[in-house]
Amino acid sequence: MKLAIFSMSLFLFFASLAEAKTVAVQGDAARSIMEALYSAGFPVKHVDDDQYGTNPMTVDVSNLTCRYSAADGPDEWMNAVQCYTQIDPAARPNSLALAKALAPFAAFEGAAGSRYLTANKIQCVLNYNERAYQCQLDVDDIE
Repeated sequence: MKLAIFSMSLFLFFASLAEAKTVAVQGDAARSIMEALYSAGFPVKHVDDDQYGTNPMTVDVSNLTCRYSAADGPDEWMNAVQCYTQIDPAARPNSLALAKALAPFAAFEGAAGSRYLTANKIQCVLNYNERAYQCQLDVDDIE
């Protein structure tokens, strides 16, 4: 028990040392993120509207974590990738696609046997008539 409390204290100490940063993503990379969020079951506003060309489609996700077990990053052979939020700890469908889309931009942490990609906040927007995909990720800048 004391070891668990000590380990959690160390984690919280090092987590507090991380500085937050905002990453802007556009084009195909933003499209991949937005499509992966949608396929993972996150609601996209205005995607089903009759006038989706008028209102931009948006998705907003907080406290997302993807867990997997490899040093190289998530790849197409992994079947045990699990992405979840702090609010809903159940694994999301299509977690592998989501982890792959986020990997270049999310914060990365390694632990004994596990790797974590995290994003504190993800906001994406698609102006459909312009085909302009844009995402903004707030992530911890872990050194």
